[in-house]
Amino acid sequence: MAKSRQRRKKKAAPIHNHNITIRAFKNRLQYLCNMVDCNVLEVLNTRSDWANIYIFFYKVSTVKRIESEYENTKCRTMYKILPKFMAKQEYRIIKDSKEKVSLEDLCYIKALKEYIIGFEHNLPASTTEAWMQQLNRFYGEDIEWVESIINICRFASMLTAWPDKSLRNYFVDPDALGNFGRHNIGSIVFKMGVFRPIKEYVCINGQRRPVYQLFLPQFFGETHYKARVYTKSLGHHYSGSKEQLPIYIQGHALQRLQERIHPINWIELRVALSSFILQDNNIQFVGGKLLLDFTIRTLKIGYLVAEIIDEKVVVKTFILITHASAPEGSMFQELTGFSKYDMSFWNIANIRTFIDNDMPCDNPMYTYFEQSNLLDLFRLNNALAFESSDNKSAFNWNSLSQCLNKYNERDILSEEELANVDYSLMLSS
Repeated sequence: MAKSRQRRKKKAAPIHNHNITIRAFKNRLQYLCNMVDCNVLEVLNTRSDWANIYIFFYKVSTVKRIESEYENTKCRTMYKILPKFMAKQEYRIIKDSKEKVSLEDLCYIKALKEYIIGFEHNLPASTTEAWMQQLNRFYGEDIEWVESIINICRFASMLTAWPDKSLRNYFVDPDALGNFGRHNIGSIVFKMGVFRPIKEYVCINGQRRPVYQLFLPQFFGETHYKARVYTKSLGHHYSGSKEQLPIYIQGHALQRLQERIHPINWIELRVALSSFILQDNNIQFVGGKLLLDFTIRTLKIGYLVAEIIDEKVVVKTFILITHASAPEGSMFQELTGFSKYDMSFWNIANIRTFIDNDMPCDNPMYTYFEQSNLLDLFRLNNALAFESSDNKSAFNWNSLSQCLNKYNERDILSEEELANVDYSLMLSS
């Protein structure tokens, strides 16, 4: 007879030590008060004070409720904990300071402010007013605290939104916000909606191709926010009767977008695409194509190239502003006399060239980039790149200027002149 396997013993649940929790809470709140030179905790520092302050503390929890358009939704843990993770990230700048705090920090400050206002302390009114004035540098009215929670939800939704994948939207669960715990007033609990991508088919070059609508999901029962183009801005390029046309994108265009802005961080890319959906974008017409401005942190880096197909604006690819078909790239080629092959050889069409290098005013190439409206590319923050800055390549602009001067002297360089150009200086380690 086969022996039965020995059952594993369950591990005992960890014992929650409330004193340790209060100690961590106390240390962080003391640190925050020191940031704004507020001495409130030097006065309100009894064991009773700390216990009562903690009562007003809202803990930031995770996603507890999921609503989905899919029948069976297996949600990865990272999506459930994303809002809680982001609540720990320092992003909000303290008034009259360069210091930043997180949403969790604002919950600490809210607890302290509520205790100062809600309890009798037998202190002069001038003292409590001074404390509140200092603490208001974190946030003033409670609505600002609520807006910070909503901003976390919006940002989390942007990070999980990609047109050809399942999209997610986060919001505070009002049913759970007021749940009173044993030691504190409650928790900020999130709910998450999971939505299918909106996929349709259009005829492109005689073939039926899938396209995905650009939209940001709103919660169930609400209308999604969809990217659109107002037809009055299309002029004679549109002869239909609709006031707005929805924007769709091909999977091919999404791949080109990811490839051509590498190594910019994927977080920046998703936020930029979400911002594109939310705002009315500038439109240009070049060679029968619609060029829609694409920006990262207000810096224009390229265009989504689109056509009007079946009452839809369909994005077919993405180009950098240095591309020959972009107005800025065309202007740069016209000013320098460079051909398409020159642009490729000198990596002018590669965004990495601009991320890794500066363009000071005394640079011999500065005027060409300025007149071509390409200086924005040099303002891209190198912190957005995946690769370490130790691996970046410094471009030798003197070599490019040397080649450009030869172009200005003659239309074409001879083979002998090309051989004399010191290409070893182009990239310096």
